[in-house]
Amino acid sequence: MNLATRIVLFALAASAGVTLLGSQPTPSLTFIVETWQLANGGVDPGNKSSAYLDLNLDGEHSAGAMKYHTTFLAYDGNREVDRYTGDFGVYSNLITDSEWIVFTAWIEMQLGDTESTLRIGQLASDETFYTSDTGGLFLNANFGALPTVSANTSAPIYSVGSGGIEIVSPTRNGYAAFGAYAGDPGPGDEDDHGFNWRAGGDAGYTFIGELGWNYALGQIGKGVFKAGSYLTTGEVELFESGNTDKGNHAFYAVFDQQIASIGEAPVHGFLRYGFNPLEDRSVVENYLDFGAAISRFLPQRPNDTMGIAFSRMSFSKDYIFQQRASGESVNERERVVEFSYQATIGENWSAQFSAQWIEPPHRSEEDALLFGLRLVSEL
Repeated sequence: MNLATRIVLFALAASAGVTLLGSQPTPSLTFIVETWQLANGGVDPGNKSSAYLDLNLDGEHSAGAMKYHTTFLAYDGNREVDRYTGDFGVYSNLITDSEWIVFTAWIEMQLGDTESTLRIGQLASDETFYTSDTGGLFLNANFGALPTVSANTSAPIYSVGSGGIEIVSPTRNGYAAFGAYAGDPGPGDEDDHGFNWRAGGDAGYTFIGELGWNYALGQIGKGVFKAGSYLTTGEVELFESGNTDKGNHAFYAVFDQQIASIGEAPVHGFLRYGFNPLEDRSVVENYLDFGAAISRFLPQRPNDTMGIAFSRMSFSKDYIFQQRASGESVNERERVVEFSYQATIGENWSAQFSAQWIEPPHRSEEDALLFGLRLVSEL
C-alpha cells in the first residue's frame, strides 16, 4: 500500500470516526524551546538550541466509551548528536530527525461490557509500555523508551508511529497489555511525514506484552511493578557476518514506587532494567536506570518537582567488535547522571533545568558535562 493510499484511507477513517463519535475534537497545543551548553568534554563544546511544536486533537463519545486522538509534531534544531556530545542515548528527549510528522492517530473503544480497551490506528509503543511516571521527569532520552527496545528493534516510538493495535485489560491487582505493530515504522528522517510504515515481508511485525501489578508497602506508599517482553519478526543484521536473520527479542522490568514522605512532600523512586539475550544482533545488551523525584517540597511552590537519576547502557560485544573493525572509536558502556528541576512559572508556562554528566559518551574519549534549560507553554 503506497503513501497516498494510506493518507486517503486515514482521512476517510478520521472523517467517519468524527461522524460516528458525534463530538468535536478538542485541540491542545504544546510549544517548547530549549537551549543546551556543553561545558566540558564531548566532541564539540558549545551551545545548541531547538524548538518543538506538538498539536493534539482529542475527542470522546458515550462518557469516554470511545475516544479518538491525533498528534502532529514539528521540530527544528540541532540533530547532530554525534558531533556534539557523542552520546548514544541522546541528551534531550526532544531531538528527532523528523521535521514535521503525523505521529499518532488512533481510535480507542471499550470491548463489550468489560473495562478492557482496544486502541487501533497509528500508534507509539512508548505511550503504553515500559515507561516510568517518575522517570518521565528527566530530559535525557534514556529515561523514556528503554534503549534495549529503541536501539535493537524498529518498534514505533517518538517521533515515528506505525499501524497497530493495543489491548489493555484490568486484572485483580493491575493490568495486562498487548501490542502488535507494523515491523518498520518508516525512516523517521526529514522527508518522513508519517504513514511510511511497512508490515510483513522483511519488515515483519513487532509484538509487546506487559503485565502490571499495583501494590502498597505499609505506610511508605503505593507502587507498580511491570514486567514485559518484545518480539520482532523482521530481518535484522548479524554484526559478525554482515548477513541478516529473522527476529529479535528482549525482556524488561519496571518499578515505580513512593519511597518516602518528607512532611507534605512525597518522594517517588523508579528502577528499570532491560536485557537482550541475542548479542549477535543487539546493539544494546542490557540497560539499567534508577532515580528519585520529590514534589511539593517548597510550600510556596507546590507544583515544582526536583529529581536525580542514573542510567547505565552496556553495548553488546558483537556490536563493539563490528564498530571497531570498521575503524570507529566507541566505548563499551555509557553512563548518565542527571539532575533536573521543573518549575511552574505561570498559568500555562513551566521551566525545567537539567544538568547531565555523561561518562563516557559512546563516541567520545572525554566525559561530557552539559546544562540545559527548557521552556514549555501549554495551551
